Amino acid sequence: MDTESVAAEAIRILVVEQDATTRSCLSGLLREQGYAVVACARAADLADVARSADLVLLDAAAPDDAGFEACQSLCAGTDTRRVPVLLLIADAEPRRVARCFDVGAQDYLVKPVDPALLLVRVRTQAQLAWLSRQLEEQTELLRQANHRLRGLSVEMARVEEQQRRLFARQLHDTTLQQLALSRILLQGHAPSAERDQRVLALLDESMGQLRTLLFELSPPILEQEGLCVALEWLGARLGAQWTLQVVCDCIGDIRPLPELLEQILFQGARELLVNVGKHADAASALITVRFGPDWVALSVSDDGCGFHAPMPTPSLQCEPASEQASEQEREQEQTGPQPGIGDPAALTGGGFGLRQLQSRVELLGGVFRRENQPNGGALVTLELPVRAVPLREPLQESMQEPLKEPAQECRYRAGGSCRAGGRADERSRVRNMSVRR
Repeated sequence: MDTESVAAEAIRILVVEQDATTRSCLSGLLREQGYAVVACARAADLADVARSADLVLLDAAAPDDAGFEACQSLCAGTDTRRVPVLLLIADAEPRRVARCFDVGAQDYLVKPVDPALLLVRVRTQAQLAWLSRQLEEQTELLRQANHRLRGLSVEMARVEEQQRRLFARQLHDTTLQQLALSRILLQGHAPSAERDQRVLALLDESMGQLRTLLFELSPPILEQEGLCVALEWLGARLGAQWTLQVVCDCIGDIRPLPELLEQILFQGARELLVNVGKHADAASALITVRFGPDWVALSVSDDGCGFHAPMPTPSLQCEPASEQASEQEREQEQTGPQPGIGDPAALTGGGFGLRQLQSRVELLGGVFRRENQPNGGALVTLELPVRAVPLREPLQESMQEPLKEPAQECRYRAGGSCRAGGRADERSRVRNMSVRR
């Protein structure tokens, strides 16, 4: 809604004038312009009705200059101090004009009131009042967003600390133990083919675990091949882990996105697929990426049981990080030992639940929607604006060679069979991907 259309649509004006003829003329003139008008004769009557008004047109002499006192009371009241007041005065004597502003009036008009001047002053004050309300609303939204941002920062710090502890425990319980055993075998046993074979097996397993850890922390395929190929790889990997048939579909003008945006969408898809695998009891899932002119939307749907209850709104309050960490540790103690580095379940949890994912999307100016589908299953959509963020820098020569995917030398098509291929095949497949507009 623009300010030119505000006056005729939503402005409520309170007219306080002791003279019945003047009151009727003013009210009729304002109603002809589309304003909602409430009229009363005495200044004492305006205290209750002024709370719902957008503008007060007040006779300063109603009676015995009671209008000045009434204006001062309105401007001092908690519920009415933001309501603008136009005072109607008998003459433009300097002391009287000065008194208008001393008691808090926004403007004044001299009787007899010129209709054209009245409408101009009313329209100006109405637009200013509307803009003031919009500013207050936006300020409150900004305050809430900042509060949520602080809470999310605390949550992110807690998750980072939790992940560091998890990595340290996994490295200690798996890779370091295997390396220590390899050293013992090398130092305490005479050289033999059996010893060497066992040490090599331990070293190979340790390297595989470290490679998996590196790959899960920062998948090179996302940087080297782009979002669509990375999502296909993710669908195949998590589909195999959770026994899901996962299909990835990219629609629209497929193009590179800002690196930060691709990371958020990739992490969001991973979080949603893990949620499907853990809770949906689904046989299949669909990842859909839609490219708009200045936006991109990622949705994950499944054929499972759907959502059983509404998701609580992300809380503006955040527990202290130490209390949250203690709660998480208690949950881990109850659920038993955690998976090791070699187990994909160890690192594919995403670190953020749906509420944290919603907070991240909304803080970036996006929209988070979740719903149950009519034919069963759930649908979650992340829609984000594509702002003028620099795209990723060209890869350095030393970074051109991709890391090999752990435990397999072939590429997957999500929901399909494994086939040999490399970067050239992936690029060709993306170029030949059908684009539905």
